[in-house]
Amino acid sequence: MKKKILPVMAVGILVTACVVMPASAGVKLDDEGKVALYGDVRFRAEYDDRTSSSDADQSRTRYRFRARTGIKFEANDQWSGEIRLSTGNNGNSPYVTFNSGTEGSTSDFTISRAYISFAPVDHLTLKGGRMPINFWQQNEQWWDTDRSPDAIAVVYNIGGLTLNGAYVVLIDGVNGSWGEDITTAFYQTVYKGKAGDLKYTAAIGGASLSNADLFPDKGGGAIGLQSDRHWIASLQAKGSQWLAGADMIQGNADVEDTAIVVQGRYKVTDIMQLRLYYYSVEAFSTLGDGMYSQDNWPNPGGNGVSNFEGIRYQLDYKIAKNTGLDLRYYDGERIVDPATLPATASDAILGDKDRNRLQLNLTVKF
Repeated sequence: MKKKILPVMAVGILVTACVVMPASAGVKLDDEGKVALYGDVRFRAEYDDRTSSSDADQSRTRYRFRARTGIKFEANDQWSGEIRLSTGNNGNSPYVTFNSGTEGSTSDFTISRAYISFAPVDHLTLKGGRMPINFWQQNEQWWDTDRSPDAIAVVYNIGGLTLNGAYVVLIDGVNGSWGEDITTAFYQTVYKGKAGDLKYTAAIGGASLSNADLFPDKGGGAIGLQSDRHWIASLQAKGSQWLAGADMIQGNADVEDTAIVVQGRYKVTDIMQLRLYYYSVEAFSTLGDGMYSQDNWPNPGGNGVSNFEGIRYQLDYKIAKNTGLDLRYYDGERIVDPATLPATASDAILGDKDRNRLQLNLTVKF
């Protein structure tokens, strides 16, 4: 794998004597604690460089921010809900690039979450609205958690066993308001257990996509996706100071249909943690040919990204209560030249020969 020494790496490490794992926070608005206000603000400094498909070397530095605030409430023992506002009008990213005094320098707040939960009996919860996906995952390669899809969902939990199911509308009326919807059904079985000081989780699930052949490209056409079925198997083990996990994702395309993510974490002290991730994500392995997966790796089209192999290094440090930093370095390269792949609608498939990113995040929560 091609390695680069970024000119700002040394500066970033010095600035980062500290980094993030802020604890969950919230402000109770009533005496019974059934209504809570919460939020966070993040400042991000980022340096990217890449080698394009034509061997051109390019780089950029940018500063960004994210702001989110919301209310969680319990109407009674059975009914509850959440409403959250976020910066940004991009479905998979609430981050806004500094750009004072010019068009696009401000950001509209959007409703990123608005849903109702109903628990009619013990162990069973029904949900509906715009909400976080009810799918256990240990990273965002299956689904970017910045995306809160419009969905209806069911969760059944008893003991260490959880069954998740959801019906998600990805695109409403792809051929116009009277056209066909593009939807996906998620399903998953999760088991969590404990053996002495060791905690472990095993999960298996999948997603079935409707009308994959109608999936639109940016030009308004419909080229279609290569995979319309995906499966994922996940394992995680956690000790008092460490965590190890692995995921395998499989699509049903004829080629380039497998993704593997392996991670390890080590808690150095109560305020410092080290992480290491390895990614191998083939072009058609994840939902939407990569469009709905994480966008923390430098991505080609403003969505998720696929067709890459790389390593992510991360240092987390808690500065104070609900305040922290994290320093991340992403070192990746494409797996195959997209010109050798079958036609696809997704612009998430990496075409650059390599992409690298140094990122510093400061997060404050309440």
